[in-house]
Amino acid sequence: MNVGHFLVPLTLAGVAESAARSGSAPAPIARSNDLASVTTGLNTAALPPSANAAGGSGQWVYLDRYSVNTAIDDAFNPAKVEAGVAAAMQYVWKAGDTLRGLAQAYYGDANLWYVIAGANGVAEDNDVAAGSTLSIPSVTRSSNTANTLQVYNASQITGNTDPTAIPPPPPKDRCVLASQIIGVIVAAVVTAYSFSPVAGAAAGDAARQYSLAAFNHRLDWRDLVTRGNTEPMVLGTMFALDPTGISASRRAWKQREHPPGFTGDNRYDYKSTAMAAGAGAVASGVGAATTGWESVAARSALTAAVTNIAAQGMAIVLGRQESFDWRSVAVSAIAAPVATEIAGSGGDGFAGSLSVGIARGVVSQTVRMLVYRGGKQEFASIVADAFGNALGGSIVA
Repeated sequence: MNVGHFLVPLTLAGVAESAARSGSAPAPIARSNDLASVTTGLNTAALPPSANAAGGSGQWVYLDRYSVNTAIDDAFNPAKVEAGVAAAMQYVWKAGDTLRGLAQAYYGDANLWYVIAGANGVAEDNDVAAGSTLSIPSVTRSSNTANTLQVYNASQITGNTDPTAIPPPPPKDRCVLASQIIGVIVAAVVTAYSFSPVAGAAAGDAARQYSLAAFNHRLDWRDLVTRGNTEPMVLGTMFALDPTGISASRRAWKQREHPPGFTGDNRYDYKSTAMAAGAGAVASGVGAATTGWESVAARSALTAAVTNIAAQGMAIVLGRQESFDWRSVAVSAIAAPVATEIAGSGGDGFAGSLSVGIARGVVSQTVRMLVYRGGKQEFASIVADAFGNALGGSIVA
C-alpha cells in the first residue's frame, strides 16, 4: 500500500504507523533509537524541537511517497530522496510564498516541500517570516511521481528521421588543359619581355585562373571591365600620396580573393600565385648563383632540388601540404639533368620546342613513377605544358 510523504522514526512501530497514514503533510510521530542500525543508505535530517511532537532526540529519515509499503523489507530498501545541504541555494522568503511553491519551483515536485522545511527548521508556511533567508538543499531522487515521470520518447533521442536530399556535387571544371596552356604561354612571354621569372610565374598563374573562371562562366565581366579600369588608377593615386606603398598594399591585400572579375563565391586563389612567384624567385636566384659552374647537369639538378624544397615549404606554410615529401625532391633532382640534356639536343622552331617539351615531360613522369613505384603518364598535362612553352617561345622569338 503506497502512502504519502512522511517523516518517520527509525522503529518498526513507526514504520507500521507511517504505512497506515494517508495525506500529504508530513507529521512526526513517536520514535526511539532502537533501530539505528537500519539507517544505512537512508537520508537523515535532524528536526527542530517544534517539529518533534514526542520531544527528545533522535534521527528521522525522509521516505518518498512510494517508499513506505506494508512490507518491512520494502520500507528499508526505498527509492529515496537525498537532500544535499552542503550544496544548498539561498532564497529570500516573500509574502505569499509557500513551501509547496518553492518545492515545485526548485525540484519540479511540490510534494518535496518537507525537504525545505526540515533544512530550515520550520513545520509550515506560517513559521516563515517575510524577508527570511531559506536554505534550498539540492535534491537527488531515485523515484518518480505521476507529475515527474517522463515517458520514454524515441523521437526525442533520434531526432528528425525525414529523408533529406543530399545536394549534388559541384560540376567539374571544363577546359582545364586550355587554361593550363594559356598560363604557360603568358608566363613565357612575360618572363621574356620583363626578364623576371618572378613576374612571369605570377602572371602565368593569374592567366590560368582568369581563363579557367571565364571558361566555366564564373568570371564577372562587368566587374572585370569596371574595376579593371579604375583600380589601377586608385592604387596609383594612393601610391603617389603615400610613397611607402603601405596604403596601396593594404587595399590590394583586402581584395586578394576578389580582384576585378572575381565576385561573390568566386574567389581568386592568391596562395597559388604566391607559390608560383616564390618558386620562380628561388629558381632564378639559384640559377644566378651557379652560373659559373662547368657541370650543366649539376647546376640543373641543384636548381631543381632547391626550387622543389622552397615550393614545398611555401605549400606547408600556406596550408596546401601537410608534410614534406623528400621523394618529390629526388624526382626533381634526377629528372632535371636529363631534361636539360634533351633540351640541348632538340631542334629549333615550334615543332622542335614542342617535341623537346614532350620528351622532357615524359622523362619527368617516368622518374616519378620509378621513385614512387606507381602512377601513370599524364600525357594530356605533358602535351599542354609542352605546347604552351613552345608557343610562348615562338611568340617572343
